[in-house]
Amino acid sequence: MCGILGYISKENNVQLIDLKPALSIMRYRGPDSMGVWTSPCQKVNFGHVRLSIVELSELGHQPMVRNGNSITFNGEIYNYVELRDELIKCGVSFLSQSDTEVILQGYNLFGESYFDRLNGAYAFAIYDSINNKVVLCRDRAGEKPLFYSNYDERFYFSSDLKALLALSNIPKKLNKNSLFNYFQHGYVTGNNDCWISNVFSLEPGTIRTIHLNNKLEQNTIRYWDLTIGQKENSNHNYLYEKLSYLINDAVKLQLRCDVPASILLSGGVDSSMLTAIASTHTRQVKTFTVKFPGYSQFDESESARLVANYFGTEHTEIEGVNISPDLFLKIAKSIDTPINDSSLLPTYLVNYEVSKYCKVALGGDGGDELFGGYKHYERMQKLDNIKKRYQNLFNLMPIKAFRNLLPLNSKYRNWIKSLEYDLSVNVPNIRSFYDETRLLKLLPNIDPNCWENDNWGINNENVKRSILKNCSVSDFNHYLRDSILVKSDRCSMLNSIEARAPLLDYRIIEFAFNEVPDNFKIRNGMKKFLLKDISKKILPNEFDFQRKLGFNLPLGMMIRTGKWKELFGDVLNSRSDIINYHFYTKMFDDHLNGKEHTDRLFGIVLFLIWAEHNKVSL
Repeated sequence: MCGILGYISKENNVQLIDLKPALSIMRYRGPDSMGVWTSPCQKVNFGHVRLSIVELSELGHQPMVRNGNSITFNGEIYNYVELRDELIKCGVSFLSQSDTEVILQGYNLFGESYFDRLNGAYAFAIYDSINNKVVLCRDRAGEKPLFYSNYDERFYFSSDLKALLALSNIPKKLNKNSLFNYFQHGYVTGNNDCWISNVFSLEPGTIRTIHLNNKLEQNTIRYWDLTIGQKENSNHNYLYEKLSYLINDAVKLQLRCDVPASILLSGGVDSSMLTAIASTHTRQVKTFTVKFPGYSQFDESESARLVANYFGTEHTEIEGVNISPDLFLKIAKSIDTPINDSSLLPTYLVNYEVSKYCKVALGGDGGDELFGGYKHYERMQKLDNIKKRYQNLFNLMPIKAFRNLLPLNSKYRNWIKSLEYDLSVNVPNIRSFYDETRLLKLLPNIDPNCWENDNWGINNENVKRSILKNCSVSDFNHYLRDSILVKSDRCSMLNSIEARAPLLDYRIIEFAFNEVPDNFKIRNGMKKFLLKDISKKILPNEFDFQRKLGFNLPLGMMIRTGKWKELFGDVLNSRSDIINYHFYTKMFDDHLNGKEHTDRLFGIVLFLIWAEHNKVSL
């Protein structure tokens, strides 16, 4: 992985802009080399910081120029060897062994249609000298970030929000919709919204073209769309064999690199399965996990150790209880865009440990969204059955008013919210941290109309689908893209580590959503039925297939005592012009007295540190 940025002007004056200060801000994304390039027409500047993974020599440096066209590229193309061989048969001559050159040479020959062939995690920009345009492209799942802005009649883009702001001098004015999304859902979501007004995020699976004319005319097209249930197949042997092949091939492709690779082994099914498959493709697998001695409800190190010993990996265990308030402060100030997920801390820590040994780490992201792994999927199915059975009764009940009377920390609040929706069309976000009344107290400057977007409308073609399909699609398009993958990218890149997710190979995504029926995802109470069916053949007999934790930590208990309590108290006692001081300090007092507000407090403290450090405002 790397960091990219660029500056485009309708005037012939881009040489007046120095990219290096902005590149230096995101040097953690690419500590191995830095490069800049200016187009002959003087309208385009590309910048790049490189984390060398494939083709370690100078031949892999970027921005890269071939046949008059240039590219700055962040990510990896996992099938680059096969694509390279195909291009050679078409008469293309290569100067390097890099996947970067494969993208550029493929574009030079076939244009934008070539992007359909790419299997990887990527965001890149290509300067097309013949057609006088710049083309931006982002991967299908949204694994790699790409921010852009049209500001002061210029166009800017970058992998890193802070770098883009430094390059463009865009005012650091908070987007109020994004502020609402963060505190309500824990992350910024919705089309291409971003934390800062006038800055946007290129949607996954899209191409944005900037024409180098007097108006810098632009257009965006989709080159990939998620399709649902068009080829469902109930043949067990077919589904088993195809998924087994796809996962095996994805792991084999993603182990390709010219530097050591590793597995982030949480102890769950997905990462354990990846470890098992990786051990068949490489002689010595390195695995890393986080443990929490004394906190059994958060500790999966025993399960991870079982898998590591079974496959003879070179295993490293990291003490999660050693996570300090100083580490939290460092992450809060360094992170490009906040997400309210305390697993940021152990995820950062495990990536930090990996960085001592490897530059690449494979993880199990995507398994839950694709194959029915979350508890709320089955719960939502049961709730919908209850709703249909007693529909007339529910129609008479003031559900919304009753929900708002429940305590803020009630675990039933979001489930009752589901009764207000037609779940075959819209999916409420059951991870919401607040209800209407209390969030508007916390954020007095937020427009109440923001609540109109408090569900994920995903069924635009008015075709009713199953609850499981709608929930899975919603989580894929929102929670996975805007929270899980953001956490993975930021925590890995802050440690100059390339995170890879074999289960997000686009062939597996298309297979999971198009061909796998619901009863192969959840069956008789077993979540991820098909994945576990495959895993049972390759994991130890003693493996617990029901236990699921991931990299979490006992933060709620930690912030009630000692240095954590002191840090949270100090931050929360600093008044904010953005959020209601009296509301969140009362919440902190309630938490200290035994009420559970861990996630809400973590989100507030992370935001306050980030906002102060980055000088953002309303």
